[in-house]
Amino acid sequence: MRLPSLYASGNDKVDDRGAKIPSELTVAEKAYDIPSHAKKHSRSCSSSGSCNGGGSGSNKYTVADIDKIIANGKSRTAHHNFTGTVFDEESSPHDLCPAQRRTSPLPAELSEKSTMEPTILVTTFVLDTNFMISHLEILETLRILSSQYHHRIVIPLTVIQELDGLKGSSKTVEDISSEKNGETIGSLARWANDWLYRNLANLDSSVIGQKLRESIDKDCVKDNSILDCCLYFQGNSDSFVILLSNDKNLCLKALKEGIPTVSYREGMSPQLIASMSYTENVNRYGLGSSSRSEDISMDSTAVQDCQRKHSGMNFIEVSTQIFREITPAVTDAIDFIMISEYGNELELVDYIPNSLISLHDVSKCIAKYWISIFADYFIKSPLKQNSWKTLNPNLVDIPRNYPSLSNFKMFWTDVLYNLFSKRSDDDNTRLQLLIDRWNNLTQLCEHAK
Repeated sequence: MRLPSLYASGNDKVDDRGAKIPSELTVAEKAYDIPSHAKKHSRSCSSSGSCNGGGSGSNKYTVADIDKIIANGKSRTAHHNFTGTVFDEESSPHDLCPAQRRTSPLPAELSEKSTMEPTILVTTFVLDTNFMISHLEILETLRILSSQYHHRIVIPLTVIQELDGLKGSSKTVEDISSEKNGETIGSLARWANDWLYRNLANLDSSVIGQKLRESIDKDCVKDNSILDCCLYFQGNSDSFVILLSNDKNLCLKALKEGIPTVSYREGMSPQLIASMSYTENVNRYGLGSSSRSEDISMDSTAVQDCQRKHSGMNFIEVSTQIFREITPAVTDAIDFIMISEYGNELELVDYIPNSLISLHDVSKCIAKYWISIFADYFIKSPLKQNSWKTLNPNLVDIPRNYPSLSNFKMFWTDVLYNLFSKRSDDDNTRLQLLIDRWNNLTQLCEHAK
């Protein structure tokens, strides 16, 4: 639910500093008084995906490396322009995908769009300090979209602490492409703090802060504490966790733990992030009322509920649904294994995460890396390397009849069991939930014959 805004209506309103609020402010700025020059940072990236500013490396705004990011320090002036974080020109393999950038205010009809059906697990965005400082307008729009896409935003405790440490900084981020002056890091941190305070004070907001007890390893610091926050919500709540960060090292750590990541790129809008994350959640875990994953069991009552829900679906619809859920489950499992096995050497083996699109791609990948990786996962399986080189075409396309669907489901279920053989108990529990769902849907087709 959106917070009532002091500046939500009327003309020539002024903020608490006596400054006039421009009429062209976006929805996010009207609600939270984000200065118009602060929003320019998310629109100043070049077509290569990099932004202008000082510094290098991971470009994460922390107290430890702030001097490495900033080329020249200046005192804060009243009308500086901010260009945002300096991104390098390499493409992050774990980005969702580019789309047309939203350059106009959020459409008024957005709130009138139909609400998406709730998912079994709640999409939970966890972010780092750099993302919060650099893309505050995106976060505000994601907050507004939360009621439509059923997600929430979690602010790790270490991010709150880092913001507090940065709010007094007089360092600036320079715009070397135009006016060569920038807003102070302290100002950016204070705006982020103000936004966070207003939302945490509102119990109806989808923004929540990590509590002291919501951690696995209380000794973790900096990036490791953000990863710890992700792992806590992944394993101890009804959450499908997605990390929002442009720190490649942090993203790699998250991917190795099976946590999807979103890195901001040129043209990426809040609507794109929300819709793609919702779709990924549905593909992985399906639709339904939210509840704790460890408490979900497909008992007889649940089976009956599932049958009632899908009783109106014909065979093609059921078969397509199962195919669309199995495909990303398998491709994600392959990604997880490749990242876990190769780590930082992944680039040396000619494998790009998120590059597998189809089950045919999966068969070629397993055959290619059979000796080095996958043979160890299929020790107890009759499947061998040649099996993947000559995989039956009926196993990589949407099944067209019940026998094909049954064989398709049984084959890929067995494959997933093998691919998950080294995963955690929680991961295997969630996998079993998906398999139970596919079994129930297949039974519907059998009864309908």
